[in-house]
Amino acid sequence: MLADNTHGANRHGSNRQRADMHDPGTKANPPRAATRPNAARRAARVMAVALLCLIAAPFATTVFATTVRYLDAAALIANSATITHVRVTHAASSYDDRGIIVTRYTLDVRETLKGAKATRLEIELPGGRVGDRVLSVPGLSRYSVGDELVLFLEPKRMGDRTVPVGFDQGVWRVRRDDSGQSHVVRTMKGLRRVRTKSVAPSTRADLPNRAPLEQFKDRIKKTIRAGSSTTGGKR
Repeated sequence: MLADNTHGANRHGSNRQRADMHDPGTKANPPRAATRPNAARRAARVMAVALLCLIAAPFATTVFATTVRYLDAAALIANSATITHVRVTHAASSYDDRGIIVTRYTLDVRETLKGAKATRLEIELPGGRVGDRVLSVPGLSRYSVGDELVLFLEPKRMGDRTVPVGFDQGVWRVRRDDSGQSHVVRTMKGLRRVRTKSVAPSTRADLPNRAPLEQFKDRIKKTIRAGSSTTGGKR
């Protein structure tokens, strides 16, 4: 718009200059500068857009994503203190000492694939809902009572505080099809994985995003055994 107005002003200015050449007594008015949008109108538009965003927010899908380092099967397993097949039996959100919403989960352990064996686990993850306040962490999903999961967990810090390795990169949900067969599914919604220069797509094997549950767990066990044999039995 500024370019068009300036062009128009120059065109009218040229016409006036040609008229002055024929009539020296005529004084040409200077070209009018391009007008800027009224500040009040601009502020009103900003307020309208902000109000629309507030109204639409509860129905909108987040466009934010958490960027994490790509972890292949070996790296994902090596960085996990605990790998476990669990079922969520309890979930409760609250504020921690810093005023951040966290959710504490009680997990019934079906099978421990790596780490100390236990029949029940207590973990605390960032995010959750307290009253009308919700804290969502992109790339880190929340769990509900009854969810069945295979979790790759980092070492606990500050009590039971932990997160899955690579956020949802280390979370598989167990699903059962119509025939009753169990499969694991990894979605990684809100997560962006970035490969480092040392990780070439064709040279390092990733764990599948979908697989039969027992085959998936067998592959994890084999990878752990293979790693133990190359490190003298250390896990």
